[in-house]
Amino acid sequence: MQKPTEQFSRPEVPWNSKDCKANYPDILVPLLKHNGPISSQLTKGRILEIQNDTERSLINPEAEISLVDAQILALQQKRQELIQQATPGWMTLDACKKALAPIRNIPLEIFLEIVLYALPSQSYPTLNHAPISLSHVCRDWRKALLNFPRAWQELFLEVDVSELPVSLYLHFDHDGCRWHEGGVEGFDDIVARFLKGISSLFPRIRHLGLSADQVLDCLRFLTKSEFSTLDSLMLHMNKPTSLADYSSYVMETIDVTGDSYIFAFQKLLNLRKLVLDDPASFHGPGRRMFPWAQLTDLDFGRQISGPGLIRLLKLCPQLRKGSFHLSEEDVESDDELSVDDSDDEEEAKPVHHNLEDLRVYVHDEGIRVNWCFEACRFPGLRLLHLSHDHEFVDVGRGGEVGQDFPPEFSSLQVLSVNGNWSESPEPLQQLFTAAASVTKLAVMVDLDTLSILKMLTYGYCSSTSGQWLEEDLDLYASEQEPQLIMPNLSFLTLVVYAISDNELPEILKWLESMLTSRTTGDQFNLPHHLQKFRLLSRSWDDTVFRKIQSLLDCYSGFDFRVGGMRNLHREAPTTCGEWKVGINHRMSRREVACANQRMGWAVYDINNDPDHSLVQFPGY
Repeated sequence: MQKPTEQFSRPEVPWNSKDCKANYPDILVPLLKHNGPISSQLTKGRILEIQNDTERSLINPEAEISLVDAQILALQQKRQELIQQATPGWMTLDACKKALAPIRNIPLEIFLEIVLYALPSQSYPTLNHAPISLSHVCRDWRKALLNFPRAWQELFLEVDVSELPVSLYLHFDHDGCRWHEGGVEGFDDIVARFLKGISSLFPRIRHLGLSADQVLDCLRFLTKSEFSTLDSLMLHMNKPTSLADYSSYVMETIDVTGDSYIFAFQKLLNLRKLVLDDPASFHGPGRRMFPWAQLTDLDFGRQISGPGLIRLLKLCPQLRKGSFHLSEEDVESDDELSVDDSDDEEEAKPVHHNLEDLRVYVHDEGIRVNWCFEACRFPGLRLLHLSHDHEFVDVGRGGEVGQDFPPEFSSLQVLSVNGNWSESPEPLQQLFTAAASVTKLAVMVDLDTLSILKMLTYGYCSSTSGQWLEEDLDLYASEQEPQLIMPNLSFLTLVVYAISDNELPEILKWLESMLTSRTTGDQFNLPHHLQKFRLLSRSWDDTVFRKIQSLLDCYSGFDFRVGGMRNLHREAPTTCGEWKVGINHRMSRREVACANQRMGWAVYDINNDPDHSLVQFPGY
């Protein structure tokens, strides 16, 4: 048996001095080969020699690098000289600005203001002449208007096809143009040619508004178009049409032409908002005209009754925001109803889980506040707006003033009230009491300012006999525990008409009491303090304004202001009317600024407030 050392013996490798020269100097090779001692003097001398050789060898590369850097710098300078020689002077930025027309050198925001000033000076300005009127100033202005599509998409063009300017066609042919909204008036061959000329823009339209004497006549020109991005649709009837004539027209159109164009918007997969003017209907053929089931925002201009509201809500299960006009009269025609609508069987009270924002406009005196809540339940309701155009008297079924409010009011967060409550303010107080969870309240009613301030003050108690007695306004509840209506209130907006010098001292007294009771939460066990308060009026006397503002300034740390209120628009415009109101908004803001400058003091303007939720009234 072999030993391990014999089994795995190392092979003999012959010594090669050439391989050692790569790592050791020649003088060290014999010493390392025979494993002899190395002289220290010899080692130091050799090391110094190696260092000197290394330093001398580095001198040449550094010199070469410096030379190359100098050559690169010279080439870069030469390149810049060649570029300057090859580039003409008109291509430089400063030269371009000098060569452009003055209208091209101003920011787009200022350009839009110039377009706004070009509007007609009539009381209700339209956009028929702007920015088209500016295109007639000169050639430079015309080119600027046609090449700035953003200037056009900020404005709504209410096109009268009988006097269609040529520059409008040129603008529509521009590749960068994007329509924000389109309006068409008339229904003849010119409309067909006009729509055909701009048909390439239809796939990019997000908001479409059609306004005509008989708006359904315009639909036939849109049957072959694709509105893949259409998000909102508005149909406006210029001339009043009775429901019978409207229904007859729809049926005759279907009999003559079929349903090829009357249901042009039925398959719009992206349509979410629909604005229908009176007398557009959702019964019979109207049920198939629009994709009701996918709508999330509906503004229905036709007055409907309670049963009609139920049927409409059943068609729109995804609705989150709804605006309805309620009438006691049932204006629905039996001939208009389809087979499904004519079913008179009693059904259980429907529940609409998705509706969060409800705006109700009452047009009859006999309709009570919670009439729509008796027709349907809204467990997810968070914002409620109540408005009526008559002297409101809330009469219950038993003939008594006042009523029990549904449980939806206990979960409201935002409430706005608009209308005439001067005949019976008692229901207004009951409404405020029922909406105990409201955090934002906006009130614009025909009721004296003093009554509203007392109603919102801690400890106030009104008469329980159904009569609004003047002596009750000055009483605190002695027989029952003091109460504070809407204890969670954080934002309050009161819109008043005019405050005279005679009633100012009493108003200041109760205004201070109301604000004190809502800002000292520890004393009255309030869950929330009043953080923002706005007292607004359409017209202010200088003395009245200063005294109220002085009182509000005493509440440091709170956002309390007194200011002006104008019928202005702040929502995203998606209809013809909203575009025009938006222009009035901007023009009125200038009027407020000019008035402030003349009077020497600045009036707070609610329309300039960044918090848009402080006012929840339609058109404001």
